[in-house]
Amino acid sequence: PGGERGREAFLAAIDGMIYGDDPRQGIIDGRTFRHPDLRIAFTAPAGYTMANSPQAVTIAGRGGQAQLSTAAFRGDLQDYVGRVFASLSGQGRAPAAQVRFPRVNGLEAAWATTRASSGRQAVDATVFAYATSPSTAYHFVLVTPAGQGVGPFAPLVDSFRQISAQEASQIRARVVDVVTVRPGDTPERLAQAMAFDDLKYERFMVLNGLPRGAALRPGERVKLVVYRR
Repeated sequence: PGGERGREAFLAAIDGMIYGDDPRQGIIDGRTFRHPDLRIAFTAPAGYTMANSPQAVTIAGRGGQAQLSTAAFRGDLQDYVGRVFASLSGQGRAPAAQVRFPRVNGLEAAWATTRASSGRQAVDATVFAYATSPSTAYHFVLVTPAGQGVGPFAPLVDSFRQISAQEASQIRARVVDVVTVRPGDTPERLAQAMAFDDLKYERFMVLNGLPRGAALRPGERVKLVVYRR
């Protein structure tokens, strides 16, 4: 009590810090994931959440779970799907499953579904793979209730695409921007600078620990989340 809480030092330390995903690991924006370096994108089904890590992107919801990752590709998608299944089974061999070969957004693709078990529960396991170059492929592993196959993830697997260099260049990181409140500034006004399509005011208030309806004082410092310039 009565001591220095270090607020100014804290604000100085976080000014310019990345908020959310680093573009080098891909960006989740709403329901869409885009990776500027790998030049890929996809959109999760409505009602599903996404979590990003350097190893994989996980999509989860009441209808099952999906995960996007990659593996060594030798130019043969059927072989690729089989090797992914073999790695999942832990037995070093792929199940006998019919492999189908659609084209998705101009990409060669291959997928198959097999029955598996998750604990005591029977599930469908699907591997859906895409070749983006002669030496590069990506795949979703889908787990859904038995009998559903791709099921609720049909919009997901149909959305996988390559993005152009122009679209990739427009993917920017969000960063924390510490600003000083000027006379006439209100939470509603400052919140318009927030780098989000929705809930700008609500995000601003939570970010700054302010109750709904609170006013700002000229001279105080507040945090925004903006796109890195």
